[in-house]
Amino acid sequence: MENGGESITGSNLNDKDLTVVEPNKQNEPNGQNSSETIIELKDVSFEVQGQKIVNNISCKFEKGKTYALIGTSGSGKSSVLKIAAALILPTSGKVLYKGGLGDLCGGISGNSDIGQHKDKGILDSIGDFRGIVSHHHKDNDEKGIDIFKMHKKETKEFRLHSAFVFQDSALWANQSIRQILELPIKFHFPKMPAKQRTQKIKEAAELVGYKRSLDIRPAALSMGEQKLIAFARAIINQPDLIYLDEWTESLDDFSANRLLNIVQGFKQQKKTIIYVSHDLEIIQKLADYIYIIEKGSLYKIIKKEDMETDKELISLIKKELGNEI
Repeated sequence: MENGGESITGSNLNDKDLTVVEPNKQNEPNGQNSSETIIELKDVSFEVQGQKIVNNISCKFEKGKTYALIGTSGSGKSSVLKIAAALILPTSGKVLYKGGLGDLCGGISGNSDIGQHKDKGILDSIGDFRGIVSHHHKDNDEKGIDIFKMHKKETKEFRLHSAFVFQDSALWANQSIRQILELPIKFHFPKMPAKQRTQKIKEAAELVGYKRSLDIRPAALSMGEQKLIAFARAIINQPDLIYLDEWTESLDDFSANRLLNIVQGFKQQKKTIIYVSHDLEIIQKLADYIYIIEKGSLYKIIKKEDMETDKELISLIKKELGNEI
């Protein structure tokens, strides 16, 4: 597993082969309009005990698009994902949120097409509570808000509208499954009736395919079941900005496909999805853009349409995923 102390060794690329995307070219990597960008990493580096894990990365993530971060083990991709989610403080550089926080939930109440999802139970009525969250004050400029300098209230609202699924699930060992799923609801919606919380917990578990008791602790679950609960916890408040770190790992094919279908539904709803995966099928089915991270740097950016027509790009992706020698 990659983490804050991951190594940047083991790359498939030699130093002489590593052509890093230059910062001035990273500023508009996809020809995106800056007004559509929701998260921007600007000259971001991250070091642990003098070792550079992330090396001067600048990239943008456009609202409503899906991005795959790929690379060999230890390349830094999970650290980039966690920095973009404001879970790791970079050593230098900035992570900017573009626009008012209230914009994250635009269209959720009343105008959402969320009901088109075949497993819509958990998703139907949570949006009714989104209106109680105050909108971000209009003090942000065209450069965006530094995500690590948000006020407490702003951070709480950002956390409501974003979610992270950890590779190792990161479930609280001393809590029951029910308590784990209940906590994000109680934290963000303390006035929600207990009966409704219970219903939403049940629906979240059903949505991801969890079938066992809600009153047992994570230690009683398989790694795959823990991953299902981690995913359910992440989506229970219907986030619009979703970060996924190897979220299908440890799952059987049926469960992995179930979660993939859920994420495809989120993609259709124009949620912003940023994920790390070693699964070529998931990358081909979901990604609008692929960012290849090597030795802590942004090595290459691939558009979906280019991947579909260029066999050499597919070979490169397979190599990065360890599927091709």
